[in-house]
Amino acid sequence: MPAALDTARAPSASSSSLESLGLAAPGTPAATAEGGAVIELAAPLAAPRPRAYVTLLTRDRYLPGVQALARSLQAVGAAHPLLVMHTPDTLSAEAVAALHGEPGCEPLRIQRYRPPGKHAASTYKLPAYAECWSKLRMWQLEQYERLIYLDADMILLRSIDHLFDLPHGFWAGAVQAPDCTAGRQTLAERDACPLFCCDRPQYFNAGLFVMQPSAAELARFECMLAAGKAVVGGYAEQDLLNAAFAQPIPLCCRAPGACCRTPSTAKRA
Repeated sequence: MPAALDTARAPSASSSSLESLGLAAPGTPAATAEGGAVIELAAPLAAPRPRAYVTLLTRDRYLPGVQALARSLQAVGAAHPLLVMHTPDTLSAEAVAALHGEPGCEPLRIQRYRPPGKHAASTYKLPAYAECWSKLRMWQLEQYERLIYLDADMILLRSIDHLFDLPHGFWAGAVQAPDCTAGRQTLAERDACPLFCCDRPQYFNAGLFVMQPSAAELARFECMLAAGKAVVGGYAEQDLLNAAFAQPIPLCCRAPGACCRTPSTAKRA
């Protein structure tokens, strides 16, 4: 029958002899087997926290985009699931049911995020941008090691799993956020504008970014907003993230404005 184990450390065993046998380093629990042999028990390893892709669904009309994104992730063999943060109070029961039935999606109910301070939807380029604040709920998902956010109007043509292995920190700016250098504001005007390009070279688009969840960092965002240290203009949470993570965009990541044009404008480019 197996020898009984004693959970007390045996004082006669030297740390060098244990290490030479490839056992755990000193300081981990020890056990003494019958006959005086010492077995060093390795401390249990914590299970690694998972990684995931994330998107946001707030309206029924965006459901086809989420489905297309999920299917493109599967098509390129993504190694991690797609978390779909959704606000049930703004979605129909049919949309929620379709989301739960979509292979590759892991629905995650969240409450709408309302930033501190006065942020009227009428001040945004599009009223729908007010709902984009809810993507900040990602920072509360501390059960995950790392997350990659993707807007629901994206599809993948090849795997981007390697982005999870970028150095620790916040990474964004795969493309610069384009704007109209002539000052046109409406979508129709900007669609027709031949000058539709990047007028702020360091301003990044928040449609794709890599981050580590941290409630403390979310609290930092809220302090910036409350203290007026983040100027929020027409792009809601994207303006905040640019203020919080102001950094140059590497040349290798910059894309010309034409890459960000709407289809009708791209045909004329």
